[in-house]
Amino acid sequence: MGNNVIINCYNTGEIVLQTSTGANKYIGGLAGYFRDGYTSNSYNIGRVRTDYVGVAGIGGIIGREGPAVNNIFFLKGTVDKKSYPGEEVTDTKSKSEKMLNFLNQGNDIWVRDTNNINSGYPILKRIN
Repeated sequence: MGNNVIINCYNTGEIVLQTSTGANKYIGGLAGYFRDGYTSNSYNIGRVRTDYVGVAGIGGIIGREGPAVNNIFFLKGTVDKKSYPGEEVTDTKSKSEKMLNFLNQGNDIWVRDTNNINSGYPILKRIN
């Protein structure tokens, strides 16, 4: 694996590709082009979109396949076109205890959003 790592991350904002020139455009909820390395224990609930018809790859997490992925998901309905790695989940499932365990993988990094900071989606544990 390469040195590139996306781990224990999430995105809630809209990602928009607004270009119409050039080739090999990629867009994703956490990364557009991520050739090597790995992505783990992360998710995207933000909309990922483009009106550019020549886009090479669009994904809920990553726009171009390549890195190793583990325990990543994106919210159903956030990506209009082909979606690359990651599990597409419903709103209810993404807020479930099962998804929290999926992200944590036996660790204590993610917690329930009991104060509705992130609309009920998992958040990273606060460390004092």
